[in-house]
Amino acid sequence: MRDSSNQLSRLLAHMQPTVFLGSAALVLGFVIFGTAWPQAAQSAFGAVQRGIITNFGWLYILGATGLLVFVLELLISPYRHIRLGGDQTEPEFGNLAWFAMLFSAGMGTGLVFGPTVFQIKLLISSTGAYLEELIDTSLWLELRPDTNPDSRWQADWTLFYWSWWMIWSPRGCR
Repeated sequence: MRDSSNQLSRLLAHMQPTVFLGSAALVLGFVIFGTAWPQAAQSAFGAVQRGIITNFGWLYILGATGLLVFVLELLISPYRHIRLGGDQTEPEFGNLAWFAMLFSAGMGTGLVFGPTVFQIKLLISSTGAYLEELIDTSLWLELRPDTNPDSRWQADWTLFYWSWWMIWSPRGCR
């Protein structure tokens, strides 16, 4: 019991309890609101987002442009020679490594929050329909493609699909 009270006192000594508890209460309130009343939360947060975009979108563009101009000015000004760290400190990573890390972070963010989310949702929502129609669509050969010229691709695709598996399956079974 003494160890837990000691840990709690050390934790409280290194933080502002008012800020932490206020932030925790605010986050908990948003979570409860979104969980208990999802439709109301969606409409309320959507209205707030639309209001911010409509009324303060210019401020976002202005701030991003100002930050870009500031960084470019730092790049060409004498301040570019200010060292971060001590006089003898060497960079841990080279320029190519920094570029690779920034590129990877940007690509990772784009892949996680971009089309990947859509693809995962599509996979989850359409898996049942896919499994229901799997046998019918796998064996669908249009016997008379001349009656419906738009349906010729089904015959071609089915033949291609099964041919592909017949060609490569024996190699995978070795």
